Amino acid sequence: MKVLVIGGTGFVSYFVVEELLSRDHEVIIFHRGEREAEHSHTVRHLHGDRKELLRYKELLLDENLDAVVDASPINDKDSQQVIEIFRGAIKASVHISSVDVYRAWGALQDGRGSDPIPLSEDAPLRELLYLYRGKLPGFEDHEKILMERAVMQACREGEFPATILRLPMVYGPRDPQAREWPFIKGILDGRKRMPMGGGSCWLCQRAYVEDVAQAVALALESEQAVGEIFNVGEDRVLTLKQWAKAVAAAIEAKLEIVIVPDERLPPHLGFYKTHQQHIVGDTSKIRRMLGYRESYALEERLRRSVEWHVQNPLQEYRWDVFDYQAEDRA
Repeated sequence: MKVLVIGGTGFVSYFVVEELLSRDHEVIIFHRGEREAEHSHTVRHLHGDRKELLRYKELLLDENLDAVVDASPINDKDSQQVIEIFRGAIKASVHISSVDVYRAWGALQDGRGSDPIPLSEDAPLRELLYLYRGKLPGFEDHEKILMERAVMQACREGEFPATILRLPMVYGPRDPQAREWPFIKGILDGRKRMPMGGGSCWLCQRAYVEDVAQAVALALESEQAVGEIFNVGEDRVLTLKQWAKAVAAAIEAKLEIVIVPDERLPPHLGFYKTHQQHIVGDTSKIRRMLGYRESYALEERLRRSVEWHVQNPLQEYRWDVFDYQAEDRA
């Protein structure tokens, strides 16, 4: 197939492009041109602002595309442009969503528990929209629920074959959030102990980035996927404490996790306080219908990710400073 990847230079989308190339698809990337990722095979680049995608309608339709991957839709406004351009012109499309659409995620943010796990694709969604407005800079207009509604309505109306993938926390090489970094940096700095609060037993599903890319390709290639929503994530879900120890093991180190009361945790470890809601999706549907499977054992996935971050250390961590004296006091 000839596939357009919108936003094809980001963390997840880079591996989506690589996966599609490995399956002998022809790939075109549409992005702003701020960075030009190098890929294993030749990839064409089209430059433009996705927020003004309709301006490029004629250019995009002239490509005679078979499929589209929207790797970075923010809300329904983004998706409506994709729908208007490609309705009746493609055989498949995949739209990247998030587990933050679930009511359980909203409950996690406001400190309430709500729903049993694992969460199926039919689990209740949040009623409160724009969850991050006023909380996370740059995410004011972020609302995947509205994106999903627009895409699924267009799919039901016809001539716009679409699939939605709901992703959990994604990790792996090239991850700009470097989710393993708090543990890696401490170990590299010679730390052997780390405090955690009640969040040490929190279950939050993850997905390895190459496996996410596989899910995108499987959805594009399967007629069964049209009109469906799939949870994507690992079948083995670790607690935060288990995850920290697994990261340490990936660099052949040991890390003792010391459980302390939440109120004693220093600010930069606030993520490890008690969470009232576990976030684990039921991924049996994508495994059953599309044959989705993890590419490697968990230990190998973590090794690959941790190794990359050790070789490419962050200069600045997004959340906060590291205060080892405060950790010792805790």
